[in-house]
Amino acid sequence: MEYYRQPPSDTLHALDSTPDGLTPAQAAARLARDGRNVLTEPPKPSLVKRFFQQLADPMILVLLAAALISAITSAYAHESFADVIIILIVVIINAVLGVYQESKAEQAIAALKELSAAHSRVLRGGKLVTVPSEKLVVGDVLVLEAGDAVPADARVLESASLRAEEAALTGESKFVSLQALALLVIFCLTGSLTRAAVNPKPFVVPELKQWTGKDGNFTPGKDARIVCTSQNPELLRIARMFADDYQQMFGQTLSVAQGKATSGDFVLSLSADKKLGEEGYAIKITDRVAISAPTPTGLYWSTRTLLQLAEQNQERSLPQGTIRDYPDYPLRGFMIDCGRKFIPMAYLQDLVKIMAYYKMNTLQVHLNDNGFKQYFEHNWDKTYAAFRLESDASSAGPFAKVS
Repeated sequence: MEYYRQPPSDTLHALDSTPDGLTPAQAAARLARDGRNVLTEPPKPSLVKRFFQQLADPMILVLLAAALISAITSAYAHESFADVIIILIVVIINAVLGVYQESKAEQAIAALKELSAAHSRVLRGGKLVTVPSEKLVVGDVLVLEAGDAVPADARVLESASLRAEEAALTGESKFVSLQALALLVIFCLTGSLTRAAVNPKPFVVPELKQWTGKDGNFTPGKDARIVCTSQNPELLRIARMFADDYQQMFGQTLSVAQGKATSGDFVLSLSADKKLGEEGYAIKITDRVAISAPTPTGLYWSTRTLLQLAEQNQERSLPQGTIRDYPDYPLRGFMIDCGRKFIPMAYLQDLVKIMAYYKMNTLQVHLNDNGFKQYFEHNWDKTYAAFRLESDASSAGPFAKVS
């Protein structure tokens, strides 16, 4: 029966199953009747056959030929057969050791297979349970999540934006769209089927913590605005910073407004979602981009994410979906050594801006190293300590020596 051509209800009826799966008793009976869901392994050779397989090695054949020649020459010359016996003993010991090592290797491989045995989630009596894939039976309802491999031939029952990576079967590197979330197991076959959201997690540095993809994209129009939901000064300041960076990077001016947002707008608001922490934020991208955070800092980081997303295509479109993001560490950054090299203040300001683009919040500027105290009577107060500091207050010029 070509199950893939039949309606799901007919397939369930033909396999004596239900949308809630089999009962535990039915599954046990079918496992006893049909056997495990594994490929049949060829019978293992006996110890005697393994022993003679070791003798088929080219080097062993050379030794046996040498033993035969030595035996013939010894017989004609009426000499001792000591060399023949030694060669045969070496050959036998080598064959025995080869069989032993082969057996140990098979045991190690079997142990690794047990440790890495695949498991599948199935419905048994309406309850979702996890069972070893080798214990799946005909009629089981298999439930897949992103990254799961299909452990058997199956019939699609329900659809939920499922795509398959079939490179192992067809060599095609791209995902193939399917229409399934739950599958009905029919026979045993290895596949590779994964469920993926319509919009996969976008690339952002650092990586987004949570992403729920939706279908479609948000593309800001010529009249796109940044709308603040309140008159909070920090909210307005971040909105203007976002508008300035957007215009500088993409050449489009986003006006900053207050009040009610409409389709196509960026909406900034402060929320009471304490789970996001001091620097976390949430973004919901639909026909508009709703940005919220418990603090102004988190709101600013959210605008860096939007800039990174918009930079990845010419239309400045954003994938529709929901983001919840927060840092792993409170301090993120690095140190720069300014003690031995002239570094303008403008350079440091640009560096800080670039760091902020990737949500780094710490720049330590190392200005000075004291001299080696052993050359100054081991007294730190006598060592040379100086650096150049930009200052408009010094009569000696903008870069004065300070000690």
